Amino acid sequence: MLSRSDVSLFLRAWPEILRPDALAIGKHLSGILESDRAIFEYDHPMFSLDGEQVQIPARIYCREPDFDAEMPQFTETQLRIYHCTFLRNHDGFVRQRALAALDKDLDYWMIPFVLQLLGEYVIEIIQDLDAYITGGNMTTFARFVKENPAYWRLTEDRIGSYWVYYRDRFPDIRQYPARMIANRINAAL
Repeated sequence: MLSRSDVSLFLRAWPEILRPDALAIGKHLSGILESDRAIFEYDHPMFSLDGEQVQIPARIYCREPDFDAEMPQFTETQLRIYHCTFLRNHDGFVRQRALAALDKDLDYWMIPFVLQLLGEYVIEIIQDLDAYITGGNMTTFARFVKENPAYWRLTEDRIGSYWVYYRDRFPDIRQYPARMIANRINAAL
């Protein structure tokens, strides 16, 4: 069962209009959580989505769901919430599979979940992001970055910090995949 604190943290990640759907997903998560305290928050500022404040979890500790077997019970919106939730999973392989399961036609509320991956350390996920942060979605990502400039600065700082782990593969930071994607977003601003 999700603790009262976990429910609060989980619901804070979604715009008000999505919270009934998110609550349905939260009830489903209760059966797969790995501890009583399974949702952890960041200390960064909350995001703004069209002026509404949301804050996505830092990590969610739960077992990997059987995406094929567990999907039929969800509406399309709930399915998107479900996959976005697993973009915050503690296991990078689960995050990567959740990203692959998302339709590339992203709703605005999905952007913080996808963009958060850009400032993280798993290079394979960052390389997969290349297909999501493209011309078709670029205006949506740029809109989010304009609305959340402090978060974008933090993300760009994280990109530089994690590049040091990959500079043997990418000696020039401009060739680091996360930096290349960030540059495309900056060009769209």
